[in-house]
Amino acid sequence: INHRTGQTRSLVSWLSDIVPTPAGAFTLEWDTNGKEMVMKRRDVIYWTSGSFTSNTSFEIPSLDQSFITVSNADEDYLMFKVSPKQLTAQGQRNFSMWQLEYDGSIADQSTGRTYGGTACKGNNTDGCCERWSGPACRSNRNSFELRSGSFVNTVPRKYDDNSSLSISDCRDICWKDCQCVGVSTIGNNANNTGCTFFMEALHKT
Repeated sequence: INHRTGQTRSLVSWLSDIVPTPAGAFTLEWDTNGKEMVMKRRDVIYWTSGSFTSNTSFEIPSLDQSFITVSNADEDYLMFKVSPKQLTAQGQRNFSMWQLEYDGSIADQSTGRTYGGTACKGNNTDGCCERWSGPACRSNRNSFELRSGSFVNTVPRKYDDNSSLSISDCRDICWKDCQCVGVSTIGNNANNTGCTFFMEALHKT
């Protein structure tokens, strides 16, 4: 964050797994007030790292890197390097890279761990996930769960062909619609964008 120019740099996810445009649903940025990493989906907080607890670490114990923060009149920034104990069989230091995936996962290329993403199910706050806002019909028992299989043809479907909608956008739309009981994990076009919703059948009484 450049305090003199007002410029803020952040990571931006791809729109889908095959569309490398800077129009994805997620951004990862450094919050100078909370001293934490914050992931947002369309400007709404989705996941946080927890506050910086010392000069080198965050509240999440599995973040196995050494972090450095710098804050002065000119700028605020965060950097990290791999822990010295992460060595290869040849005794060479691993190089680390974080990749912000299109589904909101942070993939640590050196450890294989992931943070955020599908672990954030809509109503859970473990793993530093943030609960999504939604209608009163979504109780504390509701959450997204990944299931394999298919819906029978009698289950109504609704489609949104907007090519700028990522899979996570589709999940958010479904979460806010009380009649939505599921959403496909793949898009409805060749770019893996757009939404297919499965709706609760309305029964006449």
